[in-house]
Amino acid sequence: MSKTKNNIDNKIVSSMYITRGWSSSAGKNNANLIIYIRVRSFGHVWRRLHTTALKATATSNDTRPYEIPLKLKSQQDIEYLVESDINDSSVAAGFHAILIREDYANSGSLIDIN
Repeated sequence: MSKTKNNIDNKIVSSMYITRGWSSSAGKNNANLIIYIRVRSFGHVWRRLHTTALKATATSNDTRPYEIPLKLKSQQDIEYLVESDINDSSVAAGFHAILIREDYANSGSLIDIN
């Protein structure tokens, strides 16, 4: 079986498959929150992957399952950004992902984020 090699460090390349993204807020300050999930390939600009809005009047949450996982290649970054109209808002965000070596991945059934 051939192995996928990374030209930079000659190691086996792994990819991350995001299966679910989530965000939540809690507070009494009636903040309006906009949460951005962004990805960036090495040496490129950030691109928005998903945007969600939450109202921090009590506990609020948003979960986004990806029926077809989103593929991020090695040397890609993922970032969460939050905009709020009021200071001191409590926000948490994250994602569920699977890390797979490329020589085992079946990319024909996955969405590729280039």
